[in-house]
Amino acid sequence: MIQQFNTDTDALINRARINESKAKHDLEEWIIRLLPPLRGLQVLDLGSGTGKQVFRLAPLVSDEGLILGIDLSQDAVRAVNQRAESEKTQWVKAQQMSLDDCLHRLAGKHFDLIISSYAIYYAQDPVALLKGLRSILTDRGVVFVCGPGDGTNREIYDTVNSFIHDASAQLKPVDDFLGPTQIREIGNMYSQFTISRLKNQILFDSANGVISWWKHHNSFISSVSDSVENNIRTHFETNNIFSLSKNVLGVRFNV
Repeated sequence: MIQQFNTDTDALINRARINESKAKHDLEEWIIRLLPPLRGLQVLDLGSGTGKQVFRLAPLVSDEGLILGIDLSQDAVRAVNQRAESEKTQWVKAQQMSLDDCLHRLAGKHFDLIISSYAIYYAQDPVALLKGLRSILTDRGVVFVCGPGDGTNREIYDTVNSFIHDASAQLKPVDDFLGPTQIREIGNMYSQFTISRLKNQILFDSANGVISWWKHHNSFISSVSDSVENNIRTHFETNNIFSLSKNVLGVRFNV
């Protein structure tokens, strides 16, 4: 379900900044290790945002290839195109379009690699979209998607739930963004698929950092905010770090 802070641009940027600066492992490095050699490829980034992945891939793809990022936000698209111009990476471009419309809009084009990091589940039907991407891949094409894995944010969910006495109102644990049945169904469109996992952590060194992250996340519940904040501050009276699980599921589909 897409909730408030999934579509709040400021909240997304704030969380991304915190996740990147305090993560134990570099997500982009992990993604790159799971991709085919990138030089000269035609690459499509679904849900490219302001270009975090795009500009990490750009020097690896080089001017022998092309990277097209698509995003629903016109501001994000503008940011990518302006940065590409200023950094003279003319092989990087972005267009505004929705995930649900991209197969129609991109019909007739073909890509060697399609990636989507923490975005594919914004589509109305991610399974249908992932199956449909086969139609715009080259004969050596690869799709790689990643997103939240089982147990993500467990520590903050447990903290919040400890103050919600009605079990039916408690936060539900985070599951894999794609279940095994869904992955197998998508995989039927491809020659093979590979599942990878990264057990990442966000390491907070202050109570204020944890609280700021929480207040920009869907696990935030105002009715228990005072109790949760006090609990977090108490944690730091005897601990230097608050570790938050950020488990990642990655799936690679090969033509």
